[in-house]
Amino acid sequence: MSPAKSLRARMAETGLVHIMVAHSPFSAIFAEEAGFDGLWASGFELSAPFGLQDMSLISMTQHLDMLRAIAGRTRLPIVAEIGRGFPRHRPHRSLDCQPRRSGGPASGARAEAGADMILIHSKRTNPSEIESFSRAWTGAVPLVIVPNAYPDLESKRVKTLGNVSMMIFGRAIAQSW
Repeated sequence: MSPAKSLRARMAETGLVHIMVAHSPFSAIFAEEAGFDGLWASGFELSAPFGLQDMSLISMTQHLDMLRAIAGRTRLPIVAEIGRGFPRHRPHRSLDCQPRRSGGPASGARAEAGADMILIHSKRTNPSEIESFSRAWTGAVPLVIVPNAYPDLESKRVKTLGNVSMMIFGRAIAQSW
């Protein structure tokens, strides 16, 4: 089974998958050993080892080389956010990827583009805005959250929302997922 199909199957089975950021093959190995369902590799994670801000300052070649190196050291599926390919100021504004083709990898994109998932993000230090959006969301596309600023938002609470299918853990890991 392909990594993308494996991740979709895990989402269907559990209702919520736990994804850990990966900066390098080394961090991917740790995430796999810790029992995460997959890896998140975005411009921020892949710029950090170079000491650069997340403004698309690393080349697409550097980005893909690191993704290949990570994929070569783990069996976990990788959710990759590559951005728009030019400098920007707000890294989590939207996921501008191509819509999914039948049987292809999962893609996060603007809803009208045919996205598989919608990443919701908030600058608040509590999860109220995320929970409010989730309760108001009536679309069929599952939601993805990054609970770094509110580690008390644990899996059990997220599952009660009913439409969040992925939690991405970055700088801070929730006490209990």
